[in-house]
Amino acid sequence: MTTPSFATEPRPIITRLLVSLNVAVFIATAVAGVSVIDPSGEALLRWGADFGPRTLSGEPWRLLTSTFLHFGIIHLALNMWCLWALGTLAEPLFGWAAFLLLYLLSGLGGSVLSMLVHPMVVSAGASGAVFGVAGGVITFLLRSDGLKFSVPTKTLGSVVGFVGYNLAYSFARPNVDIAGHIGGLVVGLLLGAMSQRRVTDDAARLTVPSLTAALAMALVIGYGAHRAQRLHPSLAALGRAERDVTAGAYDRAIAELDSALVRDPDLVEAHRLLARAYAGTRRWQEAVAELDTAIRRVADDPGLLFERGNAQLELGHTDRAIADYAAVLRLAPRAAVAHYNLGIAYARRGDGDSARAEFERALANATNDTLRRDAQNALTHLARASPPHLPVGSVEPPATELAGGDAQLRDRLRTQLAQAQDSLDRGRYTAAAVTLRAVEREARGLAARYPDNLDLPRLVSDSRRSLARVRDACLAEQIVAERRGATPPACP
Repeated sequence: MTTPSFATEPRPIITRLLVSLNVAVFIATAVAGVSVIDPSGEALLRWGADFGPRTLSGEPWRLLTSTFLHFGIIHLALNMWCLWALGTLAEPLFGWAAFLLLYLLSGLGGSVLSMLVHPMVVSAGASGAVFGVAGGVITFLLRSDGLKFSVPTKTLGSVVGFVGYNLAYSFARPNVDIAGHIGGLVVGLLLGAMSQRRVTDDAARLTVPSLTAALAMALVIGYGAHRAQRLHPSLAALGRAERDVTAGAYDRAIAELDSALVRDPDLVEAHRLLARAYAGTRRWQEAVAELDTAIRRVADDPGLLFERGNAQLELGHTDRAIADYAAVLRLAPRAAVAHYNLGIAYARRGDGDSARAEFERALANATNDTLRRDAQNALTHLARASPPHLPVGSVEPPATELAGGDAQLRDRLRTQLAQAQDSLDRGRYTAAAVTLRAVEREARGLAARYPDNLDLPRLVSDSRRSLARVRDACLAEQIVAERRGATPPACP
């Protein structure tokens, strides 16, 4: 029996094909509008990312499709660099057919373990498959000790070092899917240990032991997926309810979600989705109650606060809606849709200046044409609703002059108004409120004595508007502080 010489092996066709496929999928998502730097989990879900409720409720293909999606170009580049380095080594050792099975089964194994460990996290990436290739190479070379492979003697140590470093890095980074990495690695180690080396020049030949090992591993992975359904029974109901909400079948979704929450009352996504189902039937009070429950169970989720703000606005609780939107913007300052909805809330409260400022911020931060157009239309509507400017050449009616002492009082009130705004910016809400109430009281007294003076009513309205902003800002900070377990400020 002869030992094959891998120096004359053909080019790694499957490695090139896999790298090309991953890059092609990434380009397709980018062309479709998915961010190339930091795509959201929701955006990748539409392309097949792994997510327990969807995967376990009739979409098992996500276990595989998720391995060809990536969270940004850096994620893709790192995985493809590792795949190329390991694939060009592993493909000649296993033969292209066995190597392809190693890659795919490792990717599936990583997806299954990821779903078992944290099913409510959207996961994607080729990392599990890459770790599996590394694991396969390690155990394959360990079993083949003494054979004269045409690979450098330090290759095994390099691959072991690669795996060790990347596992340590994965544990140190909270946003890395360590379960997916470990799942892929374990599958690769087992397949490499059970596979039989190729002893002919046929690069595609699959030996009976190698094929048997692959079949056994596929059965183990399938059992893992089955166990995931048994371990997380409420997630399948959650996935079905999500599709029902999308289809407008709100009553059916409510029934599904009620049953899911009986089994798992701490399932935040079920409370969020149940709130959306109640909103679909315009049961806004019940929607707020579900969002309150979800917000108590998770910290710093601007999405939940945004949805509660929407429900509060529908109920006519404008001040509460403003507080929620302002809290969203403390957590995500560039959320254009939160600026837009906050502008709507201010407009409904009659605060045109604040509404205009929020619509302008929405316009500046908008990333899609629809929101940009809505913000521009809102600004146009506000401009039309405001009192018309005096035409050029006209003469404004003269204001009643204030007596010396009263003029000085007016100027002092303006200074105090500016100081109150500074206190608001610094988070000194009580001091700002005390000052603004004093300004409003004094300005009202002056306005009563000088009914023809146009500056004094404006000073009164400015102080009242600023006092409302103090309350809004303080309530928003209270919401954020409570979510973070910090001491909330005392609101005036």
